[in-house]
Amino acid sequence: MQFTQISPADCVPGINGLGTKIPVSQGDTIMHNQDHPAWKAEQSDEDVVPGLPHQEIVPPQHEHLAQLVEHLADGVILLDHTRRIVLANPVAQTYLELLSPSGVGDVLSTLAGQSLEPLLLPAPAAGISHEITLDQPARRVFEISSRTIEQHSRTEGWTLTIRDITDRKLTEERIQHMALYDALTELPNRVLFRNRLQQAIAQAWSDGQIVAVMFLDLDRFKTVNDTMGHAFGDRLLQIVALRLLECVRQNDTVARLGGDEFTIILSQIQNTDHIDCVAQRILAALIRPFHIDGYDMYTSVSIGIALYPFDADDTDSLLTYADMAMYHAKSHGRNAYTFYTATMHAYAMERMMLEKGLQRAIEQEEYLLHYQLQIDLRTGVIVGLEALVRWRHPVLGMISPSRFLTIAEESGLTASLGLWILRTACAQNRAWQLAGLPPIRIAVNLSARQLAHPDMVNEVAQILVETQLEARYLELELTESSIIHDPETAITILHKLKALGVHIAIDDFGTGYSSLSYLKRFPINTLKIDQSFIRDIPADIDGAAIATTIIGMAHGLKLKVIAEGVETREQERFLHDQGCDEAQGYLYSHPLPPAAMTRLLQTWDAATRAGQSTAG
Repeated sequence: MQFTQISPADCVPGINGLGTKIPVSQGDTIMHNQDHPAWKAEQSDEDVVPGLPHQEIVPPQHEHLAQLVEHLADGVILLDHTRRIVLANPVAQTYLELLSPSGVGDVLSTLAGQSLEPLLLPAPAAGISHEITLDQPARRVFEISSRTIEQHSRTEGWTLTIRDITDRKLTEERIQHMALYDALTELPNRVLFRNRLQQAIAQAWSDGQIVAVMFLDLDRFKTVNDTMGHAFGDRLLQIVALRLLECVRQNDTVARLGGDEFTIILSQIQNTDHIDCVAQRILAALIRPFHIDGYDMYTSVSIGIALYPFDADDTDSLLTYADMAMYHAKSHGRNAYTFYTATMHAYAMERMMLEKGLQRAIEQEEYLLHYQLQIDLRTGVIVGLEALVRWRHPVLGMISPSRFLTIAEESGLTASLGLWILRTACAQNRAWQLAGLPPIRIAVNLSARQLAHPDMVNEVAQILVETQLEARYLELELTESSIIHDPETAITILHKLKALGVHIAIDDFGTGYSSLSYLKRFPINTLKIDQSFIRDIPADIDGAAIATTIIGMAHGLKLKVIAEGVETREQERFLHDQGCDEAQGYLYSHPLPPAAMTRLLQTWDAATRAGQSTAG
């Protein structure tokens, strides 16, 4: 039904949604004064229009009020004292088609199936406001406001204002969602996680049940980000989130705290058997390959678990203890879950001490290098050394890299530490040459962060100049994962390094994601077989088969092969028989500081000159 525009000559006064008199058509009998006593007013005889009941004439200043109401952006409805609709502007008529079958002249009793009664109660001057939501055909939200029209303390009618607030509600909901949910994974964030954990604790206290807090951290995720890029890492996190949701019940909570850290609340637990099952399910789900952008990515997760009420009864302590347990799992091999115990406090304090001391260690010259022999399996001659960093902590003593390198990576200190290692190793190798020892290669590990640095090639060249070491006596070791994200760029950088004259080796080969089609394009000299394939050979049939395959493939590509982790003569004989070129491991020497390695090099050189090889 359309709102009809009329001229002043055809009008009698009504009342608009703001309680103001407006002109109404003579033909609309429901507008007559005898039906609406609230509209009676004093008038002179000359104001009366012949043929009509007693009425008001609209003052000249209100002649355009009807047109103003018609063009309001909100819907305006006027009800008389019987709740009959006496006026509805075009917007209101459109809304009524959605909210009610009523129209002008009908009694309005419901809106969207809800009783109108709450809106028509006696109200303060500000009126009453309610929201109505429609879900069909599309979700829309309306705000309905009402004001009572009174005269001489009697209710003579009501004005209703209908406003479409759908966009506003959507904006509010979007802001609320952003405040409580992670934008990348759509999982609850830290704020919502804490709220739900508080609720779970309260419910568990009432029911006498257990709540488990699981703290999860992806293993080596920083390497994925550094080598494959942040977009790739984000996609991995999204798939991890989906897999985690598949591992828990609907009433459990999976949240992302940030980075690669996830948390899970397992509520309404009767015993710890269920917790073990969930943890094992998660480990199995995340060990499966992730198919992203044509790559098969492999990762794992370390999980720490704290329990209410056994470990703590508040959210902060439970989260802290689960975090401690997670780091304990990560430091003991990764891809595992650990329940919190009180003894983990000592480990947490040590980690804090390491984090604080990492930056100071370079300035205070607390780092030092140890060196391990690399032997030619055919001749027994020393062909190289690998430089391995150690930290001489002023309180904790000598610290192996396995205890602090991960923390250094997380703190972004691997680049500065890597340059120190490279400069120190080159200087030491040159010192041995000047001391009269046979010149050999020094192998230095290059991190993904270093490889990605724009000045890396220039830095290597500058260090060679500073230390006066010929480039052919430096070998840079890179892992498969550090070159596979952007292989074309890696190929360019490696060619520049090769042009300097340095040797290039791929470390831990067999544990990464490299494609053979790219491998043959990399300007590398050596493949290093990861020690995990060497540890139990030749008894380990699978490990032996992998080692043999790598040796054959490398020789087919005209590359040298060195085996890491050789500890027994039996392993040495097997590798020799398979044609492996070089070996490194405890069978020949433990990593030694410079002075001890100098003595070993001198002894080995003397024995070699005498026609004998020496195991250290």
